[in-house]
Amino acid sequence: MFIIYKNNLYHVLDEKSHLVIITRQKSKADEDFLSTKESFYKEISKDDKYIQDVYTVQFFLKWDSHLDGVDKTWEILTEHEYLKENQVLLKFVNGILPGWEVEEQAVCSKYVDIDECEDFLVVYTYTVKDGDVLKIPMVLEQKVSREDFQKLVLKYQIKNI
Repeated sequence: MFIIYKNNLYHVLDEKSHLVIITRQKSKADEDFLSTKESFYKEISKDDKYIQDVYTVQFFLKWDSHLDGVDKTWEILTEHEYLKENQVLLKFVNGILPGWEVEEQAVCSKYVDIDECEDFLVVYTYTVKDGDVLKIPMVLEQKVSREDFQKLVLKYQIKNI
């Protein structure tokens, strides 16, 4: 989950009684943040007046494997291995596909050229929007260009938060 807090983007953990915001960027951590070797974190109340948005983000694209029974829509995670130069990692979790790298039982993966992909979609699901806690989550879908898709995936990678 992500949070916009004091105009900065952070990861956020919901600890039931409070929230924990996390960053790897020292420039986003004030004197109230504690630190580990790689990150900075701070506990805040769920009704903190500086909370702007709390949401999840998902990335989808279309790529045709030309194999029967294989969906054309793929979810791309923000882990660094999913974007490598001009290639994107696709993971199939319902069996082993011919010519794909086997990762574990019933899971395989393959890098494909991102230029072969289309219909890039980013899905935001808000539980807090513009400081208001939503009774029902708000889902916003945004079609984007290939270039914007790549930029957004990179923006949400843990090293950049």
